[in-house]
Amino acid sequence: MSIPADLVTYLQADVTLDALIDGRVHRQRIPPDPTFPLIVYRRISTPELHVSAYVEPRFQFDCWAETDTGADAVANALRDALEGFHGAMGSTHVHAMVLNRIDDYDEDAGRWRVILDARLMYRDV
Repeated sequence: MSIPADLVTYLQADVTLDALIDGRVHRQRIPPDPTFPLIVYRRISTPELHVSAYVEPRFQFDCWAETDTGADAVANALRDALEGFHGAMGSTHVHAMVLNRIDDYDEDAGRWRVILDARLMYRDV
């Protein structure tokens, strides 16, 4: 598997997070006629460290909900699942995970969103 696939599988297997989003983790965009709450993820960048075999991709996770408390609950469960994670995530061995948080209300979508920006480090084998 790839790191995006391993991440999605890991998140969908998290009992607390899945109780809120029921497997709704989508790549790049909100699907048509969505059910909220949900998570949209995208890879922002993947700088490679040429002095080692480590890769440091940066992902953005948008936690969408109809209320601010709903978006906050999803973001907190996502943070609990990812923050400080170290170990096997599917076929990927993650060595570090760092998060940053931004709260938002999207006027166009009429929905609340909490953005978690995640940097992780893993060995590319």
